[in-house]
Formats: sequence, structure tokens, C-alpha cells
Amino acid sequence: MFLRGEVDPRRLGKEVKIGEVTPEDEELLRRHLKDFCRYFGLELEEILKVPFTKIYPYSHRPYGTVYAY
Repeated sequence: MFLRGEVDPRRLGKEVKIGEVTPEDEELLRRHLKDFCRYFGLELEEILKVPFTKIYPYSHRPYGTVYAY
């Protein structure tokens, strides 16, 4: 998941971690944000002025014990 702006790690559960945004991630974001900006009439470069934070699950089933089957 990508969030625009900084994320305080203390606000995250132990199930997720913050990772580095890679050049591949940046290309993916740019491609999707281009469509988003075109649809909503926004400027892509204005959106990209604020860095994104990458959040990823720490385990294979980060919330596996939360749900009942």
C-alpha cells in the first residue's frame, strides 16, 4: 500500500512495516496517478511533490488471527 506523506511508525500495528519506495514503485505510482489526475483534473507533478510511503505486511497472513472462519 502506498500512502501520500509520512507515516508515524507508532501508528502502525505490528502486522505491517514501512519499506523503501523503489524506482519500480515510483513508475507504478506515476502510471496510476497519471490516470487519476486526468480523471479528476489534477496536476501529476503537484501530487508527486509530496513523497509516498510504502507499507507492506510483515507476515504472510498479517491479520490471520483477527478473523474467525
